[in-house]
Amino acid sequence: MRMGAFWGNVPTVIKTIQTKFGDGINAGMPSFSIKDSELTNAVNVKTDDYPAITTRDARTSYSSGLGTTDINAFGQRNNTQLHVATSNTWKYWSSTSWVDITTTLSNSPGKFIDFAVGTNLYTLYFNSTQMYGWSGTSTRFVLTNAPATDKVATHKGRIYAVGSKVLYYSALNKSTDWTTADDAGNITVTNSKGDLTAIKEYADHIITWSEYSMHELYGTGPTNYTLVDISNNIGCVSDRSVQEVKGRLFWLDYEGVYQYTGGEPKKISQKVDSFIKNINWTYKTKISAGTYGDKYYLSIPYSSSATDNNLILVYDVYRDVWVTETGAFDSFVTVGNNLYGMDTTGGIYNMVNGDPTSDVSWSFETKPFYMGDKITVQQMHNVYKGSTSADMTLSYTTSASSTTYNSLISSSKFTMNNSEQRTQFRLPTTDISKEDWYKLKVSGHGKVTYYALEETKRIRRG
Repeated sequence: MRMGAFWGNVPTVIKTIQTKFGDGINAGMPSFSIKDSELTNAVNVKTDDYPAITTRDARTSYSSGLGTTDINAFGQRNNTQLHVATSNTWKYWSSTSWVDITTTLSNSPGKFIDFAVGTNLYTLYFNSTQMYGWSGTSTRFVLTNAPATDKVATHKGRIYAVGSKVLYYSALNKSTDWTTADDAGNITVTNSKGDLTAIKEYADHIITWSEYSMHELYGTGPTNYTLVDISNNIGCVSDRSVQEVKGRLFWLDYEGVYQYTGGEPKKISQKVDSFIKNINWTYKTKISAGTYGDKYYLSIPYSSSATDNNLILVYDVYRDVWVTETGAFDSFVTVGNNLYGMDTTGGIYNMVNGDPTSDVSWSFETKPFYMGDKITVQQMHNVYKGSTSADMTLSYTTSASSTTYNSLISSSKFTMNNSEQRTQFRLPTTDISKEDWYKLKVSGHGKVTYYALEETKRIRRG
C-alpha cells in the first residue's frame, strides 16, 4: 500500500479520464504494457457495439433428440438443412424431427460436403471406411473407389480428398468415378512434412496442409494442374479449424491462428497465444471452428486436463479483436444467417439469435492501472445500459498474480432499465484510493452494454 496518499497543500490538478474497453483481450504481452482499452480477459462478451463491449447473444436450443455422445459429423445441405452422423446413423433435420438416411455407418469421424452437377445437388459423406452420397430424395448410394478419408473438398465439378501424402481427385462431374485415366487420379505432395491433415477450396483453387506445411493446387484437371508449396513451417492441426470469413481463410497451426488471402500466411492470434499454448494437443482432432458474420469461432480443449472442447476463442475479423465464450462445442455449421453449434452431448444450439437473459454470465478484466505517489482515484463513473433482468458488479485487485477480486461496487448500485446510465461513485479511502496500482473486473448477468469507465483522478504536479 502506498503511503502519503493525501498531500495537504501540495499543488494538485483534478482530471477525468475516460476509458473504453472495446479492443478485447491482449494476453500476448505483459499486462502493464497493453493499451488501456485492452483487457487481460473477456468472457461471454462481444464487440459489435465497438468501442463499447456487450454481453454476447444467448443460445437457443434447436434440437436435443440425438441421444448419443458419438457425434461423428455435423454438416448442412444446400444452406438450408442440417445433417448429422451419430454412431451408425446418418440423419437430417426435417422441420420438427430427425429423419434417417442410413443406419449402416461405421462409428468413426466423418465429413459432409455438397457436390453440384448441373441442376442436381448431392450431399456426400466421407469417413475413414465409407463414402456415401444422397440426392435428397432417394436412398443413399456408394461412392465407388473413393479414397477412405474424412478430409474432402469440392472445386469446379470435382471432389478432392487427401490421405497420407496423396491428393486425390475424381473424374469431372462424377462422384463415383475415381479411376478413369486422364480424368480422375492423384498427385503425390512430395514436400508435405508428414501426412496431409486438412483440405479446403479457396479463391478458385485447392489448398491442403500437413501439420507443418502448406500447399496449393491450381488448375481444373490433370491437363493443367500445378502444385505449389506455400510454406514448410506453417501447417494445420485440424481440418475442422479451417474456415473462410469474408474472403479470408483461417486455420489453427501449433503456433496459433493464421489468416491467408494469398502470398504469405499471417499469424493473427498473438493476443490470445496464452490460450493456444494451453491447448491439450492430445485431443487436437476435436478442435473445430465456425463462422458468423465477421467472426471466426474456434472451439478448443483448454488446459492439460481437458479431454474435449471447453472454450471458444472468437475473433472479430474487421476490428482485429479477440474475446472468449464459454461452452463445450465440438462442431459448428452456418446455415443461412444462423450459426449452429453442437455440444459434446449432442445438443444443437442456435448460437446467435437469443436474447441474453440473466442466465448469461459475463465478465471482463482490465489491465493494471498504475498510480504511484502522484495519483489518487477519487471517483468512478460507469456509463452503461442494461436490460431490466440484468445485473452488474465492479470488483478490484491490487495483486498482479491473484485471481481473487474484492467487491468495490455492488450490483444494487447500478440501475438496469434499458436506458443509458451514468452512475457515479465516490470511493472510500480504504479501497484503491491508497494503492500504487489496481486492476478492475466488471461482471454480471444478462444483457449489458458497457460504454466507458470515467475516473476522476487527483494528480500532484511537480
